[in-house]
Amino acid sequence: SKDELIQIDQWWKDTDLKKKLEEQIQMEIDHRVKIKSINTIKLTDEKLAKRYENFLVDLEQQLTVGFLTELEILKQKVRKPSDINIIPFLEIFEPKEYIDLMLKALHQHSYASEFHSSPFVTLCVGLGKHLYQKYVCKMRRKNGFIDKLRLIYDDYTNHVVTNQRFMVNERQKWNKITKEKFAFMDHNDRRWTFTQVLQVGEFLYDVLLKHAKIRVPLLTEKNTASNKS
Repeated sequence: SKDELIQIDQWWKDTDLKKKLEEQIQMEIDHRVKIKSINTIKLTDEKLAKRYENFLVDLEQQLTVGFLTELEILKQKVRKPSDINIIPFLEIFEPKEYIDLMLKALHQHSYASEFHSSPFVTLCVGLGKHLYQKYVCKMRRKNGFIDKLRLIYDDYTNHVVTNQRFMVNERQKWNKITKEKFAFMDHNDRRWTFTQVLQVGEFLYDVLLKHAKIRVPLLTEKNTASNKS
């Protein structure tokens, strides 16, 4: 048939496009990408693995108590009319979500140079932006943006696996579909100001600096703890 003559490379035959889409969406929601390690696989010492697991549990408990304590202190403070109220930003999610963000930041610092660090303001803004992105994902899921995105990709993939792609190229088709379904970037998202992002990040870093206690060295049996930034 004419279609068979036009079709040359059926690259999609062995690819589950819907599964790929769901994996991509989930990665963006989780803010986490899995990559295959190039390191040599080594057997993990069970004792060390257990100690590390206990360390993370203790650290999470410390940060949870610290977060709730500092949030309560913040609520009790008398604010000037000109002060920005960041409390609503700290109650969007359950405390665990904020703790996970702080743990990720702490994990990144463990790989950082001992001789150089980004300015504190830059670190605070970065952490605040991570929280803002989580907020955006939450609102878009709530407003049905993700469902619209799935519909767009369904139409788009149905187009690129047929001979229609030779008549209307992929970019033109994508622009046409998004325009028809009004699934652009959702302009109803409430953007946080730079100051709000900064102050939220400062609050989370203050919790980290005040309440995260790490044993030095970690592998010793002693329970002596010291504050580490």
